[in-house]
Amino acid sequence: MSALHAERLLLLFSSSLSIEAAQESMGDAVSRTVGIIEDELSLGTFLTLDPSEAEAWNRRHPLGDHVSDSFPSTDFELVESSKCFAVGRY
Repeated sequence: MSALHAERLLLLFSSSLSIEAAQESMGDAVSRTVGIIEDELSLGTFLTLDPSEAEAWNRRHPLGDHVSDSFPSTDFELVESSKCFAVGRY
């Protein structure tokens, strides 16, 4: 929920409800939102990489352009092996 959307909801709640009721409703909305975000995040795996690992992860031609140009059929395997080295899977 964006800050603007939250502000509009707060104004809507506060105009029709007491401050206490509006705060409780907003608290419920925030709790539901946090629950949804946690549920969505639990469906995936997230990795963090330091700069050198990120560089290795993002290499398009891990052994250089000359090797890639000479043996283009190896590009996929070399890129994948570079990603393995980036995350320590070797």
